Amino acid sequence: MKNYRSIIKCSNRIKGKICQRETIKNPIFLKGYIVCEFDDFTPDIIENQIVKLVLYKVRFIANKKQQARIRQLLIEMEKIWDHYSAKWI
Repeated sequence: MKNYRSIIKCSNRIKGKICQRETIKNPIFLKGYIVCEFDDFTPDIIENQIVKLVLYKVRFIANKKQQARIRQLLIEMEKIWDHYSAKWI
């Protein structure tokens, strides 16, 4: 499942809406950078984070065949934030 997520990023290229107040406050504005807000289409959404957490917890009580499938699914979900260890997998 994928959805849009709002991102605010400092860049030397315009992407999305320019955040004027944040750009002017930021000292890197003088070096040609601006702060922009844009939507990013990503699989890293809360619903997928919850599914990944549940899979991580369930793998310890699953049988061998289920564990193999869960490991495969966790590998496929590598770009989704990993809250149980607070890092990207």
